[in-house]
Amino acid sequence: MIENFQIIYRLFCLGITDEMSDFGCPTLALQTCNKLDENQIWKVIDNQIMTKSNECIGLNQEKLGIHVCTCNGEKNQQWEIIAGRIMSLDVPTKCIGIKRAKIHFGNCELLNQLWALGKVETNEPQKPIPKKDQESFEDKKSMDKVREVRKIRKKKRKKTLEQ
Repeated sequence: MIENFQIIYRLFCLGITDEMSDFGCPTLALQTCNKLDENQIWKVIDNQIMTKSNECIGLNQEKLGIHVCTCNGEKNQQWEIIAGRIMSLDVPTKCIGIKRAKIHFGNCELLNQLWALGKVETNEPQKPIPKKDQESFEDKKSMDKVREVRKIRKKKRKKTLEQ
């Protein structure tokens, strides 16, 4: 279990908004990081990314968008944080990222899906989570896998163009 952290993209944090999804659950957005804002403080328990009030990040029914709803333990609320990416266990080829400054759920291959986790201590400034708890994207295996997937896709595109 990891507790009291912010999910950071460049200089901004993943946070809950006042906007509601089509399913009546709050949506997510990039926000100016504020360690006192409980809408930006997360914990991970049993592959669920939760707010302090125990609501979970999940996929909508069409598995196209994400929002924060009551935790139910279902697969659409299961995530794995690997090499800076937040990958869905329900749709394992897709990750949470940023597209046109909005939260986006898409294929796990882009640099706009690299997040950092920042530990939040109540009386101390924000500190990064130790490397043992968070793999860096520079991890050789991760980079090799990304390169391998890109080569395969490039070959497929080339074959399609030749036909």
